[in-house]
Amino acid sequence: MLTPEILAKQFVTAHFIDNERTQIEVITLESPDSKNQIATVIEYDTTHPWCQELLKVCDLDTLHENTWTKINREKSAFEKSVIKIARDQGLIYGAHKSETKFHTAMMDFLFNYKDEEKEDLFAFKLASFELDVVKNCKDKDQKAAIRKAQSPLEVVKAISEIK
Repeated sequence: MLTPEILAKQFVTAHFIDNERTQIEVITLESPDSKNQIATVIEYDTTHPWCQELLKVCDLDTLHENTWTKINREKSAFEKSVIKIARDQGLIYGAHKSETKFHTAMMDFLFNYKDEEKEDLFAFKLASFELDVVKNCKDKDQKAAIRKAQSPLEVVKAISEIK
Protein backbone atom coordinates (compact mmCIF):
# COMPACT_ATOMS: atom_id res chain seq x y z
CA MET A 1 0.00 0.00 0.00
CA LEU A 2 1.31 3.42 -0.91
CA THR A 3 0.39 5.96 1.69
CA PRO A 4 1.42 9.61 1.92
CA GLU A 5 3.56 8.72 4.97
CA ILE A 6 5.45 5.93 3.16
CA LEU A 7 6.02 8.10 0.11
CA ALA A 8 7.19 11.03 2.24
CA LYS A 9 9.71 9.03 4.29
CA GLN A 10 10.57 5.93 2.25
CA PHE A 11 10.21 6.82 -1.44
CA VAL A 12 13.29 5.98 -3.56
CA THR A 13 12.23 6.19 -7.20
CA ALA A 14 9.51 5.31 -9.70
CA HIS A 15 9.44 4.51 -13.42
CA PHE A 16 7.17 3.03 -16.06
CA ILE A 17 7.68 -0.67 -16.75
CA ASP A 18 5.75 -1.09 -19.99
CA ASN A 19 5.87 0.51 -23.42
CA GLU A 20 2.28 1.74 -23.13
CA ARG A 21 3.21 3.64 -19.96
CA THR A 22 0.29 2.20 -18.01
CA GLN A 23 2.22 0.42 -15.23
CA ILE A 24 4.55 2.09 -12.75
CA GLU A 25 7.09 0.40 -10.52
CA VAL A 26 7.43 2.36 -7.29
CA ILE A 27 10.51 1.63 -5.17
CA THR A 28 10.30 2.39 -1.47
CA LEU A 29 12.38 1.47 1.55
CA GLU A 30 11.08 -1.31 3.77
CA SER A 31 11.19 1.14 6.68
CA PRO A 32 12.65 4.64 7.09
CA ASP A 33 15.87 3.27 8.65
CA SER A 34 16.22 0.23 6.36
CA LYS A 35 18.27 -0.20 3.19
CA ASN A 36 15.97 -2.97 1.94
CA GLN A 37 13.83 -1.86 -0.97
CA ILE A 38 10.32 -2.91 -1.90
CA ALA A 39 8.90 -2.72 -5.40
CA THR A 40 5.21 -2.02 -5.81
CA VAL A 41 3.57 -1.99 -9.22
CA ILE A 42 0.63 0.33 -9.67
CA GLU A 43 -1.46 1.34 -12.62
CA TYR A 44 -1.01 4.81 -14.04
CA ASP A 45 -4.52 5.98 -13.26
CA THR A 46 -4.80 9.57 -12.07
CA THR A 47 -8.14 8.78 -10.43
CA HIS A 48 -6.63 6.11 -8.15
CA PRO A 49 -5.48 7.36 -4.72
CA TRP A 50 -2.08 5.59 -4.87
CA CYS A 51 -1.27 7.15 -8.22
CA GLN A 52 -2.42 10.55 -6.99
CA GLU A 53 -0.12 10.29 -3.95
CA LEU A 54 2.81 9.14 -6.09
CA LEU A 55 2.39 12.07 -8.48
CA LYS A 56 2.74 14.42 -5.51
CA VAL A 57 6.32 13.17 -4.89
CA CYS A 58 7.23 12.21 -8.47
CA ASP A 59 5.50 14.11 -11.27
CA LEU A 60 4.81 12.72 -14.75
CA ASP A 61 7.88 14.37 -16.32
CA THR A 62 10.11 12.82 -13.66
CA LEU A 63 8.49 9.41 -14.23
CA HIS A 64 9.32 9.66 -17.94
CA GLU A 65 12.86 10.86 -17.22
CA ASN A 66 13.40 8.03 -14.69
CA THR A 67 12.12 5.52 -17.24
CA TRP A 68 14.43 6.83 -19.95
CA THR A 69 17.42 6.79 -17.57
CA LYS A 70 16.66 3.24 -16.39
CA ILE A 71 16.26 1.93 -19.97
CA ASN A 72 19.56 3.51 -21.04
CA ARG A 73 21.40 2.23 -17.96
CA GLU A 74 20.08 -1.31 -18.57
CA LYS A 75 20.92 -1.09 -22.30
CA SER A 76 24.47 0.02 -21.52
CA ALA A 77 24.95 -2.77 -18.96
CA PHE A 78 23.59 -5.31 -21.46
CA GLU A 79 25.92 -4.10 -24.22
CA LYS A 80 28.93 -4.24 -21.89
CA SER A 81 28.10 -7.79 -20.82
CA VAL A 82 27.63 -8.93 -24.44
CA ILE A 83 30.98 -7.39 -25.44
CA LYS A 84 32.69 -9.01 -22.45
CA ILE A 85 31.24 -12.40 -23.34
CA ALA A 86 32.25 -11.98 -27.00
CA ARG A 87 35.81 -11.01 -25.99
CA ASP A 88 36.03 -13.90 -23.52
CA GLN A 89 34.86 -16.29 -26.24
CA GLY A 90 37.40 -14.87 -28.73
CA LEU A 91 34.66 -13.62 -31.05
CA ILE A 92 35.87 -10.01 -31.10
CA TYR A 93 39.18 -8.34 -30.47
CA GLY A 94 40.15 -4.89 -29.27
CA ALA A 95 41.28 -2.70 -32.17
CA HIS A 96 44.05 -0.94 -30.25
CA LYS A 97 45.18 -3.73 -28.01
CA SER A 98 47.75 -6.40 -28.57
CA GLU A 99 45.85 -9.65 -28.22
CA THR A 100 47.49 -12.99 -28.88
CA LYS A 101 44.20 -14.54 -29.98
CA PHE A 102 43.78 -11.87 -32.64
CA HIS A 103 47.28 -12.33 -33.99
CA THR A 104 46.89 -16.10 -34.05
CA ALA A 105 43.56 -15.80 -35.87
CA MET A 106 45.03 -13.34 -38.38
CA MET A 107 48.02 -15.59 -39.11
CA ASP A 108 45.69 -18.53 -39.58
CA PHE A 109 43.54 -16.46 -41.97
CA LEU A 110 46.57 -15.28 -43.96
CA PHE A 111 48.44 -18.58 -44.21
CA ASN A 112 45.73 -21.23 -43.93
CA TYR A 113 43.01 -19.61 -46.04
CA LYS A 114 40.32 -22.00 -47.28
CA ASP A 115 37.93 -21.36 -50.16
CA GLU A 116 34.92 -21.63 -47.86
CA GLU A 117 36.10 -18.40 -46.17
CA LYS A 118 35.18 -16.29 -49.21
CA GLU A 119 33.00 -13.95 -47.12
CA ASP A 120 35.97 -13.21 -44.87
CA LEU A 121 38.18 -12.61 -47.90
CA PHE A 122 35.59 -10.20 -49.32
CA ALA A 123 35.43 -8.31 -45.98
CA PHE A 124 39.25 -8.23 -45.92
CA LYS A 125 39.32 -6.73 -49.41
CA LEU A 126 36.72 -4.12 -48.44
CA ALA A 127 38.75 -3.18 -45.37
CA SER A 128 41.86 -2.81 -47.54
CA PHE A 129 40.11 -0.14 -49.60
CA GLU A 130 39.70 1.90 -46.40
CA LEU A 131 43.49 2.19 -45.99
CA ASP A 132 44.88 5.59 -46.96
CA VAL A 133 47.54 4.00 -49.16
CA VAL A 134 44.82 2.30 -51.23
CA LYS A 135 42.43 5.27 -51.16
CA ASN A 136 45.16 7.58 -52.46
CA CYS A 137 46.36 5.15 -55.13
CA LYS A 138 45.69 6.44 -58.66
CA ASP A 139 46.79 3.21 -60.40
CA LYS A 140 43.63 1.31 -61.42
CA ASP A 141 45.63 -1.85 -62.14
CA GLN A 142 46.97 -1.99 -58.59
CA LYS A 143 43.46 -1.56 -57.18
CA ALA A 144 42.19 -4.21 -59.59
CA ALA A 145 44.85 -6.58 -58.25
CA ILE A 146 43.30 -6.24 -54.79
CA ARG A 147 39.82 -6.93 -56.16
CA LYS A 148 41.02 -9.98 -58.13
CA ALA A 149 43.07 -11.47 -55.28
CA GLN A 150 42.16 -15.08 -54.53
CA SER A 151 43.62 -15.20 -51.02
CA PRO A 152 44.39 -12.86 -48.13
CA LEU A 153 48.11 -13.10 -48.93
CA GLU A 154 47.44 -11.92 -52.47
CA VAL A 155 45.56 -8.93 -51.05
CA VAL A 156 48.51 -8.07 -48.78
CA LYS A 157 50.93 -8.51 -51.68
CA ALA A 158 48.85 -6.22 -53.93
CA ILE A 159 48.71 -3.55 -51.23
CA SER A 160 52.45 -3.79 -50.57
CA GLU A 161 53.16 -3.18 -54.28
CA ILE A 162 51.34 0.17 -54.27
CA LYS A 163 53.89 2.95 -54.58
